[in-house]
Parts: sequence; structure tokens; C-alpha cells
Amino acid sequence: MAEVRVGEQVEVLDEGLAQLREIMRRATGREPKPNHHGVVEQIEDGLVYILFNDTGQLAPYPLAEVRRLT
Repeated sequence: MAEVRVGEQVEVLDEGLAQLREIMRRATGREPKPNHHGVVEQIEDGLVYILFNDTGQLAPYPLAEVRRLT
């Protein structure tokens, strides 16, 4: 897995967020905006703090659940 750095765009592998996208897809018949993309704000003690693009909220995720967007 590629190392992520502060300031990089990433995606979070979060099953709950994936389920929300699927609910929106079914309800609207359209592809929803990504709710799992954001910018790395901080990395500390094995956690990557993500500032999500869609909400502006900050949340920590284990490094294993975060991958760099290409």
C-alpha cells in the first residue's frame, strides 16, 4: 500500500459510507457524489485524519483504510 502524506487527496474504505452511497443511488437512480474522498490533514499514532470534501468534517481512520487517489 502506498504511503499517504498530509495534503494528499485520498479515499476511505468505509463500509458505512459505501452503504450510504448505495442508498442514494437506489433512491435517485443517479450516481451520488463521493462521500469517501478527502484531504489528509494529519497523521498521528497510526491514524489518518481526513477532511472530507463533501462535508468539510474531519474524521480519523486507520492507515489500512485509507488509500491515495490517483
